[in-house]
Amino acid sequence: MGLNGTGFHSQSSPDDAHVSGPLHRMQPWYAAYMAALFEPDRTKIVERVREAEILIVDRSRALRNGNPDIAEQRALDNALHALRALASCMKK
Repeated sequence: MGLNGTGFHSQSSPDDAHVSGPLHRMQPWYAAYMAALFEPDRTKIVERVREAEILIVDRSRALRNGNPDIAEQRALDNALHALRALASCMKK
């Protein structure tokens, strides 16, 4: 109970997943985020992370100033944390 079928607890309702989940994947920040995560050239990862962070922060501000989308805001926060972890790993 309380599991979303993957073994992880889900805080969003089925309506959130239907409306917000797939739609945020069409945003430019999401494409930049994926490009950073899957960049095969190690020399380009830091640049890709920086580009994605800028788009994520901009989108997050836009959501806070407009019609808030809780599911997308959560995805933005998670993406930013993941990018910062990746950047930290690249410094080692």
